[in-house]
Amino acid sequence: MIEKQYFAHFSPTGRQASDMAQSVGYQYKILAENIGSGDFYTNKNIVDGWMQSSGHRRNILSPEVEEIGAAVLKGRMNGTETYISVQIFGLQSPPVSQRTCIAPSKNLLNDIELRKAEIESLNDQLHSIKQELDAENESIETDQKYTYGDSQKIHKLNVKISAYNEKSRWYNRLVADTQGKSAVLESMVNRYNKMLQMYNDCRASN
Repeated sequence: MIEKQYFAHFSPTGRQASDMAQSVGYQYKILAENIGSGDFYTNKNIVDGWMQSSGHRRNILSPEVEEIGAAVLKGRMNGTETYISVQIFGLQSPPVSQRTCIAPSKNLLNDIELRKAEIESLNDQLHSIKQELDAENESIETDQKYTYGDSQKIHKLNVKISAYNEKSRWYNRLVADTQGKSAVLESMVNRYNKMLQMYNDCRASN
């Protein structure tokens, strides 16, 4: 998290704890994760904070898991020195035959659909704002032709230009945000398609 400068259960590339577990060969039946960030004086402060949250508390007290991995690291996040803490709780699954075909994660597919809807909404906003900017720009260009040194008209024009520039900056920030979310979505889709291809290949070989 510190290296990639994010604080979330999903990385900017769409990876999560289950992906990391699988990458090191940890076959699990149950997997849960707690994360925290802030200025903590002791490890007890971190756990006390988790215990005040019903979801984090449930993970810590779960009688179903049998193993835990934990880490606390101090670093800089967005220019501020802070602690990042992580707990991973697991219950390993029994060894399975290599011919067992594992279907792609439904949670991943749901996340993909949610992100698609979010990006579609953002694109609709961008389209609407772009139309407004085009209309305002055309209006400004027309007004510029008819100021003729009129101070009142010049003042109104400057106000209109200032509002146009502010909306343009907002539009550009929204474009950058949408592009970032689209890149994450593309990575998630590619990963899902790869999992689906492996699943189909496995079924075809059985």
